[in-house]
Amino acid sequence: MGNYTPNSKKKKTGGRPIAPHLTASSPFAIKEAYNSIRTKLIFTGKGEKCPIFAVTSSLASDGKTTNAVNLAISFAIANQRVLLIDADMRKPSIHRHFSCESKNGLSEVLAGLTSEINLRKTDTEHLTILTAGQIPPNPAELLSTENMDALLEYVRGYFDYVIIDTPPVNIVTDATVLAEKVTGYVFVTQAGKNHIRDI
Repeated sequence: MGNYTPNSKKKKTGGRPIAPHLTASSPFAIKEAYNSIRTKLIFTGKGEKCPIFAVTSSLASDGKTTNAVNLAISFAIANQRVLLIDADMRKPSIHRHFSCESKNGLSEVLAGLTSEINLRKTDTEHLTILTAGQIPPNPAELLSTENMDALLEYVRGYFDYVIIDTPPVNIVTDATVLAEKVTGYVFVTQAGKNHIRDI
């Protein structure tokens, strides 16, 4: 499945990250909350080599991407090699969190437009990202291809955990097509915002 080519030179987009990231100086309660989720996911992985977790939500603006980013950072802080994949190819935003370009990412790999997997290092040690790439006309179809299977199998050889940010599950089917490819899902809800019927 192509070549693993980590890119240590991040191309800046000129803006700051769009949401606060988990750091060593983050409030204790916040760090402990992510540590708790991380621990539960470690047990959910049941010793599987490089567990893969997809992060989704009911609707847009529920905070799924921010939680995917911070969950990935939490694993990285614990000295785990983590790959964060932006599979929200309809409305990608991982690249904005890390102030880099989105092109030459997941969509190009899955569509067979390149054999090079353009992984980008981040300022967080042990954390690498794969951006969404150019917005394709058929995101769900791309995620269900054998190329996606091959990609996930390939990156398992380089990382301890893979976190995949996906679109909201009540809006499009993208997240559900990964059901047989991932270890499990992290479902993000927002207190005071989400209705039970949506969840």
